[in-house]
Amino acid sequence: MFTNKLERTIIRKSSTVLVFEELREAILTGKFKPGEKINQIEIADALNVSRTPVREAIYKLEERGFVKINPHYGVEVMSLDASSIWEIYLIRARLETLAVREATKNMDSEHLLRIRNVLDQAHKIIDSGPKEAYIELSRQLHSIAYEASGMPMLVKLINNLRDRCEMFRYRHLQLYDRYLEANKEHEHIYEALSSGNSDEAEYWVERNLLNSAKALLEAIKSNETIVSK
Repeated sequence: MFTNKLERTIIRKSSTVLVFEELREAILTGKFKPGEKINQIEIADALNVSRTPVREAIYKLEERGFVKINPHYGVEVMSLDASSIWEIYLIRARLETLAVREATKNMDSEHLLRIRNVLDQAHKIIDSGPKEAYIELSRQLHSIAYEASGMPMLVKLINNLRDRCEMFRYRHLQLYDRYLEANKEHEHIYEALSSGNSDEAEYWVERNLLNSAKALLEAIKSNETIVSK
């Protein structure tokens, strides 16, 4: 009897993870737009699961800041105004400069090689590849660098905040000039990590983030894509 219950729990958790990943990807790539309502019954039918894992995935998405649950309206994708996006980037800058400072102390040849490989791929993609791939490579570069900090809780906080921003970044893949500029900033970060210069690493991480925030907000403003809270 206990084994059967345990198996059902594992299956339900697996279904919840599946639904969470599917919805998260749909939000990040713009299939669900800010302010759009999510119909839990339709999601359950589309993914061929019961409503329980959908409900649990929705709660998890709410915790991560992807959706908001309104008792009267239902579930809708979270909307952020310009000041909220800027606030998130400022918080990220404080957290990520701490992460890169600690990472500089612990940086080794294995992490540097992985970062170099990502940078080389980014150089190729920026001119001829899909811009979605560049966004993913940018995420990988920062993740590899911060991994060396030895501070997993800090890295988790950073990743959660980064997700909040990327639901808008994927909507503005036309920011070609910004990608060129960001690529140069990433090279400076790599050089600082290679030389063990934590001050330089902090400077370029902060500059990279705040420049990205300004470019994103300008693109959102010009395209009028922010949905008011």
